[in-house]
Amino acid sequence: MTVKQLYEAFNFFDKNLDLELNEKGAGDIEYRLTVARKHLSSPGVGHGGVIAAMMDAVIGTTALSQVFHEKILHLWRDSESRASRTDDNYKDNHFIQLKVKHFKDIDYNPNKQLYLWGASKKGKEIAKELLKTNTPYRWLCNSQAKIGHNIYGIIMEDCDTVSLNDSQIIIAVANESDQKEILKSILKFNNTDYFYFC
Repeated sequence: MTVKQLYEAFNFFDKNLDLELNEKGAGDIEYRLTVARKHLSSPGVGHGGVIAAMMDAVIGTTALSQVFHEKILHLWRDSESRASRTDDNYKDNHFIQLKVKHFKDIDYNPNKQLYLWGASKKGKEIAKELLKTNTPYRWLCNSQAKIGHNIYGIIMEDCDTVSLNDSQIIIAVANESDQKEILKSILKFNNTDYFYFC
């Protein structure tokens, strides 16, 4: 069995990202990625998670290729008892704190109105982080049950009644069909930047 065959048999995550492996020799591998929309955090900006995953894949597969050719191989298998599944430090970690920090460091424009769109569990985590970092924002949703409610001192607003011209929008909605509807709404406005945090 070659490293390429191992990759094809067991590495579902890299294939999900459309990473393509080419093994040239012992410790000499090449990964290719054709950047698609699903790899972007916003238009024209590669998602840091994809870049980190690719770096991790290159390092790990290079090492695996080297030891494989030396006939020293430990075949790691996924386990229900692994730490990332059982340790509370990893539980429900969506890296919201890092996402908000990097958004503020790189993309945040205080001259534009910031909106948070979505009031799910993840949306509430983002809201808390924005409050912790003293980042002013308005909160949008399309749930009639939540519109008008005060959550963390912010009144939920109806997304259909707000002008989004000259704004930045953090989208905290994971459902893909809902994301498409949100994007249709956003594209009706001018000079609007949007960022998927889900």
